[in-house]
This record gives sequence, structure tokens and C-alpha cells, in this order.
Amino acid sequence: MKRIFCFIVLSLWIGLPTEAQTKAKEVLSGGIRFEKGETTPPVKQTRVVFWTNQERQGPIKVYVNGQYKGKITRSYSSAPKCGAAGCVTVTISGKNNKWYGVASDGTRWYSSSTTLIQGCNAIRLYSSGPSSSSRSKGTSRSYSSSTRGNGNSNSSYNQSEMSSTIENFGNAYGNIMAQGHFSYDGFPYFAVNAGYSRYSDGFVGLKFRTGGFCGISLFGDFGFIKGENGYPWNVGAGLCIENFAWDLRFGNTSLCPNYGLMIDFSYDWYFTEKFGVSAILGVGLGDTKKNDPDFIWNCGISLSYKIWNR
Repeated sequence: MKRIFCFIVLSLWIGLPTEAQTKAKEVLSGGIRFEKGETTPPVKQTRVVFWTNQERQGPIKVYVNGQYKGKITRSYSSAPKCGAAGCVTVTISGKNNKWYGVASDGTRWYSSSTTLIQGCNAIRLYSSGPSSSSRSKGTSRSYSSSTRGNGNSNSSYNQSEMSSTIENFGNAYGNIMAQGHFSYDGFPYFAVNAGYSRYSDGFVGLKFRTGGFCGISLFGDFGFIKGENGYPWNVGAGLCIENFAWDLRFGNTSLCPNYGLMIDFSYDWYFTEKFGVSAILGVGLGDTKKNDPDFIWNCGISLSYKIWNR
């Protein structure tokens, strides 16, 4: 009887699961696989929320690595969280990411060079106006992150290259040097103009501009007020740097007979994405068939509407 009792106790002891058995790992041909219940820690994504604390700037289009990502439509007094209303939140990966914003008046918005970490990164865009000096473009040169069991993130990065600071003429030259490329948001475009100038009196016209640095400017204006020399008309071509243009204008004018030839300087200011105003100043020669042509000058203002733009 005693032997039977010892045999039963020994059988129960052998059948009980041991701690080693519960933590055993399955060895396969490809290596070691964790048993069910053991998981790797989750890896956080690198997200960026673009925001600004400057008011009355209007919508700001945000571009990341040359691609449009959305509009900033409101300002915050402090850094918001990813996904905040009126901000642009994106997921970024890799190295050497670049971003910038463009307001409705054409002003570019930038950030300082920023270290990205896994999780949410708040990046403030700022601008001191269209006539400010060139600023550092927003960029993340590189980053590397590792997530450990306690959930902490460590980051290392290479410091971004220092951009040259130059004096610019308006916003055009500053953007060219700061960005290092010759494209510009909203260009090329076709626009219809209507206004008044000394050269054409009341007029309507069409205008095409490619923008950027040394872009092309083409236009034609047609007056609807008949003068002593008939209905004014003129066509022109020239170069433009973003919203500035230098044009050579030729055509029939109310200022003198036998056509006029003029060099014009103009500036366009678009206060919305489509609507804007254009101011014109110019000097030139009138009655060009004379041996001693007349000196003429021009000034004018017009409303402009983009019927097509990129």
C-alpha cells in the first residue's frame, strides 16, 4: 500500500507544468521565436504638426519635399498637438526632409532647422514680411531613433548646412537664394486685367507669367475709350522675378500719334489666391516715326484675376 501511494505522488509531481516549461521557447530552423504572450515594443511614428502664432496672414499652403500637404488656417499662442484644427499634420520618414509655406500674398514661410524625434514634433512657421532678408529654410538633415523597452526615444542628427545671408531686392531675391531653386507657388498663370493707365486710358487685357527667377512676362491690353488716334492697344514682353516685371511695351497710345515704345516696371500683389492688383510705372518714346520722338511716361493701376494658375 505504501508503494502504491508513493507511485501516485510521483506521477502527479511529474505531470505538473514547471516554470521552465511555461517560459520555453520554440526552436525552429529559422531561429528562435517568442512564444505567445511575448511581443516586441511598438515603434512610434515620426509626425510633424506645422503651425504659426502670427495672425492675419491668411491661409498658408504647406509643402513638404515639394509636395502640397494642406493649409494652415488659424494661429496658436503655443505649440499645438498633432492633428490640431487649422494646422497641417504629416508623417515624415527618411532623411533630409524640407518644408516651407506660401501665404496667399506670395510671402514664403519658414522654420529653423529642426531635430525630428519619434512621436509628435511641433514646427512653427514664421515670416517677417515680403521685403525681409533671406531666412533659413526648414529642414531636417537626418535623424535616427531607437525605441527601447521603456518607451524612451533617443535621437541623433547631423547639423544642417548654414545658408548664406544676403541682401535681397524685395522678396524675390531672398527666396531664390534661400530655396536654391527657381520655382514659385502659383506660377505660371494666366490673368485678366481691367484698369486705367495714361498709355491706354481705360483698358482690359490678358497677362501670362511664369514666375521664378528670370521668368517670362507676356501681355496685351486693349483700350475701350476711343481717342484722337483711335482705340489704344499695346502688347509687350519682358522678364519677371516672382511678382516683379520689366516689360517692353509697344502699340497705339492716346499720348501721341504713330505708336509708342516704352519700358515698364510693374508689381502684382495678390491678396487672395485669385484676386490682386497691379501697379505700373514706365518711360519711353512717342510718335516713333519722327526723327526726334517725344518723351512719354506711363502710370496705371488695374485689378487682376487669375483665370488659370498652377
